[in-house]
Amino acid sequence: MTWLLASLKYYKYGLVTLALLIFTYLFIANKTLKENLEIQQLHSELAAKELYQAKIKIGEQDYVIARFSQDMEMARAEHQILQAKLAEARQIKSSVTRAIYDHDLKSLAQAKPGLVTNRMQSATDKLWLDFEAAAKP
Repeated sequence: MTWLLASLKYYKYGLVTLALLIFTYLFIANKTLKENLEIQQLHSELAAKELYQAKIKIGEQDYVIARFSQDMEMARAEHQILQAKLAEARQIKSSVTRAIYDHDLKSLAQAKPGLVTNRMQSATDKLWLDFEAAAKP
């Protein structure tokens, strides 16, 4: 019987040691699980922030694209207006060029020198008066 009591004493120490080992293992496993959970939470927060920043960047890009489209439409409209003005200016130029080629000023000046000289001088005087009027504040 003493032998049984002595062996129970060693079993108690073994059971206590085993219980301590199991407790230590569970404590470390719990701590590791908590750390892994914190890491997962940090990863999910980081992913959420990156997603938010990506959405902001996409929104900014959409704004830039929309603004660029508006600017392109305005530029197209201005281009059409300028093309119309250019066509009108070319038409005026061609009619003026045709009128100049139709009149032979050299033969007119030889036939009626006073007429051409007086008209040229009066047009030059009028032009100078217009320049003076435009230069005055």
